Amino acid sequence: MRFVAPLDPETKAQLQDLMKTHPVSQVRHRAHALLLSDQGFPINHLAEIFFVDRETITHWLNRWDQDGLDALENKPRPGRPRSIDEARETKVLDEVRQEPRQLKTGMARLSRFFSVSLSTIKRLLHRHGYRWRRVRRSLKTQRDEAAFRAAQAELKRLQKQEDAGEIDLVYFDEAGFSLVPVVPYAWQGPGEQIELPSSGHHRRLNVLGFLKRDNSFVP
Repeated sequence: MRFVAPLDPETKAQLQDLMKTHPVSQVRHRAHALLLSDQGFPINHLAEIFFVDRETITHWLNRWDQDGLDALENKPRPGRPRSIDEARETKVLDEVRQEPRQLKTGMARLSRFFSVSLSTIKRLLHRHGYRWRRVRRSLKTQRDEAAFRAAQAELKRLQKQEDAGEIDLVYFDEAGFSLVPVVPYAWQGPGEQIELPSSGHHRRLNVLGFLKRDNSFVP
């Protein structure tokens, strides 16, 4: 069985950051695969998770052994010049932010200034780290902002106590599955999450669990 060499805490933190924030999906997947390999996931399992073959996973691990963090980045490859310039790219991104669920609506508005195809827009979005994913329902509009800020301050205090070895901090977390269809999908940029106001009265199935700050489960 082939596993990545044990990762030190600093390297794990760097990989976790890349997994969450890097604009290129392939880099996020490679970082995630390394973290899972460090946890003992075998190559066959990683291949199933990332929908690639065993040879690809082995290649990722071998490159990591040789080049470290540099191995996560895509190698430059030749290609045709961009079909639209930087100013037009900015205009396209502005239109997508205004209407992230309907690219054709933005195309219609852009056609007054220049012509751009749907496939070009999608390539541009992927290059800038956008992903087509589900919009999330949110209760932010109903929360008490002062109480929320006070809770954040209290959480930071508890985290400092844990860092000092005074307490064990465990999070009680919840994942909810709505039984009311359908939450739409939209183009969303790196670190962005479009949210829909939620009444909180929809039927849903909740899964509860206890987690530590490193995302490990507490039985």
